[in-house]
Amino acid sequence: EFRRVLFRSGNTIGTIADFTQSGQVRVPGQLVVGAGASFAGVSTFTGTTQTQQLSVSGVSTFNDVVNLNITNISNSLTFTNNSDIYLKDNGVINFGDSNDLQIFHNSSVSVIRDGGTGGLLIDSDNEIKLAKNGTGSDTLAIFTPDGSVELYYDNSKKFETLGAGATVTGTTFTNNLNV
Repeated sequence: EFRRVLFRSGNTIGTIADFTQSGQVRVPGQLVVGAGASFAGVSTFTGTTQTQQLSVSGVSTFNDVVNLNITNISNSLTFTNNSDIYLKDNGVINFGDSNDLQIFHNSSVSVIRDGGTGGLLIDSDNEIKLAKNGTGSDTLAIFTPDGSVELYYDNSKKFETLGAGATVTGTTFTNNLNV
């Protein structure tokens, strides 16, 4: 069974909504919900959709640009339940009013780009380790707060700063050495 809700304004008759037997509601114009609404199953919205609060459980698919104008709250976007953010190649995460910091992958290289005023600060109370192979097993460098800097070649430590100087493991080459 199919039901249609109509409106009349003078001599004009128009459709407000169509209700189908399968439970679908089609609204050709603007749908304004006052206190709140609950949608179960697959809900499809085309055009501009504005909401004060949107709670979604399950998978949501957005096929175009999604603008989140987050104001008058703590200026945060929270993902729960160990959620991930996936961007395809060349998708960029921008930080700052002028895209001062960008993180992206362009199918051949991953990039952290600082283009703003000031420098890029990596801050840690613990050691900072640069490694490769995805597991951290092939060390490139280790920076220890208030301690040494270690540089590695093919996962073998070759240079380490010490309180009294530095230690070099292996052969050193220099054009001029003054002792």
